Amino acid sequence: MINKIGKIIFTSALFSFLTIFSIANESYGDELKVRDSFLKANKAYYEGRYRDAIKGYKSLLEHGEKSWGEVHFNLGNAYFRAGDLGSALFHFKKSSEILPRDGDVKYNLEYLRSKTKDKVEAKPFLDLRGLFPLNQKEVTILLISFWILFWLGSILYLFFKYESFKWVRNLSFFFALLFAIPFLNNTFWDREFAVVKVTKASVFSGIGKDNVKLFVLHEGAEVSLQDKSEKGWVRIEVDKNKKGWMRKQDLIF
Repeated sequence: MINKIGKIIFTSALFSFLTIFSIANESYGDELKVRDSFLKANKAYYEGRYRDAIKGYKSLLEHGEKSWGEVHFNLGNAYFRAGDLGSALFHFKKSSEILPRDGDVKYNLEYLRSKTKDKVEAKPFLDLRGLFPLNQKEVTILLISFWILFWLGSILYLFFKYESFKWVRNLSFFFALLFAIPFLNNTFWDREFAVVKVTKASVFSGIGKDNVKLFVLHEGAEVSLQDKSEKGWVRIEVDKNKKGWMRKQDLIF
């Protein structure tokens, strides 16, 4: 009986180990492929084949690497070298959302903004980047960590009544509330942005070129997206006084 139970446990453990090993091996293989594609795109960039580099970096983003800040940064550099200011600015801004404390990303983004004609920047509902230079993943991890710490401190204080546990409870609750602000902002209030990628683009009062032309935006202008459900057109906002409809093909988002 004991031998039979031992065999069952051994078989189950062996099966679990092989399953985990298979998943880890597959994941490692995918990671090697991604890294190889990234290095090939880098090689094309350093050899001056900017269009090939752009193709390589975009392929990585299309295959699930959208949260890889370095890819957006390198893609921004490749677009800039290829003369596409609007697309370069878009990817530098995407990179800055993922790598908010990276000095090179910040410098390149500000440099390109200085080269734009309109000097407009799409700002979120609440601009908390100065107070919380963290990306969404970091904010989420900190919020969850302090929330768990709050409950742990509460339970320990309930049973042992030590002042140190009370301090842990109170401080962790304070920090959980603090990091809840950027979390809620990023999750519910932060609107998607777009960048003008053509030399000059018109903004109309409605869908279609037969509507009134309200104003013109130039390459590199940043806008907030309000509605992109219409075929071929999006409703954009520059600020509270400048809103309208633009052709999707004039923007990158």
